[in-house]
Amino acid sequence: MNKLILFITFTLLASISCFSQEDINFDKIEDNSELKSKLISKVESINNISCDFRLTYNDKLSGDKETSSGIYYSILPKQIKWEYKTPSEYSIVFNKKARPIIIDNNEINPYSISSDPNFKILNQIIAQYFDTSIFDSNSYSTTYFKGTNLYLMRIIVSDSKSSNLIQSIELRFNKIDYGLLGIKVNINNMEIITLEFSQRFINNKSTKEEFNN
Repeated sequence: MNKLILFITFTLLASISCFSQEDINFDKIEDNSELKSKLISKVESINNISCDFRLTYNDKLSGDKETSSGIYYSILPKQIKWEYKTPSEYSIVFNKKARPIIIDNNEINPYSISSDPNFKILNQIIAQYFDTSIFDSNSYSTTYFKGTNLYLMRIIVSDSKSSNLIQSIELRFNKIDYGLLGIKVNINNMEIITLEFSQRFINNKSTKEEFNN
């Protein structure tokens, strides 16, 4: 597998966020076998990844909106680090089989992912993306669409327990290299979670340094 640094710049998307325009027109892809194959091949080419992230929680009932941002690191399959930069600085680290930890002001403490259900949902979706199970799950009904610059994968959760919580999931992919640009989760039609990725570095040796501490 190629270990060279692959840096992707989103020139076609430089002026807009991948979730900033709700009225983007997408056409349904009737035969999605070729696209799905390319999306899976993209995932399977990744050993590690680092990218900027922007995470937004939008509560439609209360009108509250919270946004955070930072850098996401992952060495597949088990090492993950969320390094938050705003609105405050701290890191959440999942390192192999060890219990997750939170690093805040140089203090290291255990972290329970169940303490934030929305964050837990996002991590589960990302895990299913990286092990490719999200593309062939019996719990999902999946439809693919294409836009001018993006591919969209829309998931309706068919599992009765999960569907009581999650109404739909959207994953958006770059048309240039089939890389994941963002995730949008609709929870009970009341909460919207959006996670956007940019400045992706794939199979970058420096990513491993983030897990040495």
